[in-house]
Amino acid sequence: MATISLPLAIWGDGYGQFLERWLEGVSGLVRQPDEIVLVTDEQNQDLRKKIKTDIPLQSHYLKAKDYRLWDYAIRQATSDWIAICNVDDVFLPHALDTIDEADREGYNLLIDSLVVKQTGHVWRGYWDAGMIPYRFTMPGAEPMRKDLYIEAGGFDYKFQYPDWALAVKMVAKGIARPFTSNTERIIFDTGSDRLTLSGGQQNPSVKARGSAQVHELAQELGLR
Repeated sequence: MATISLPLAIWGDGYGQFLERWLEGVSGLVRQPDEIVLVTDEQNQDLRKKIKTDIPLQSHYLKAKDYRLWDYAIRQATSDWIAICNVDDVFLPHALDTIDEADREGYNLLIDSLVVKQTGHVWRGYWDAGMIPYRFTMPGAEPMRKDLYIEAGGFDYKFQYPDWALAVKMVAKGIARPFTSNTERIIFDTGSDRLTLSGGQQNPSVKARGSAQVHELAQELGLR
């Protein structure tokens, strides 16, 4: 059976308040993870004291406030697979159920679904290597083997959408072996009531620049 780590990165204001709810989601998982890897900025380092769990826990903090925390959390993970759920989202009970099957069958990427909190809409992902350099066809931050993450180059904090950029690099290298699952992994908060990196209140021009960054990367890699 594969091992699974849950990386979790928290920085800045307004996110630590969701940690207890995130932990409730983890405790409700049918297939329990083997490890939690928490990375915070200095402002949030005391959150470690709020985590009460029997799951093995790593805790770290960095002097940064961006996706470097996610990259560090994933690179510290000791498991075969990593499964991401932002602290303001919530794992659904069956989120990790099909990872062992995917691993046994030789896949390294799980394509699943999210449930949008505000509408109840199920956002189903699909892998389309020809389309990904132009449009992200997945909800983002899919579960994957850690070695795939490392080989693809990890999250680049300079990108507004580092998970999309990572998928583009997977396409360029031809290293993804995607497994399509019916799993609904998390309840996804679109950020309609507060500013998030890619939510409803984010400036459209910021989103447009984020998409342009990925398109430029795809062009540099010969995919457009």
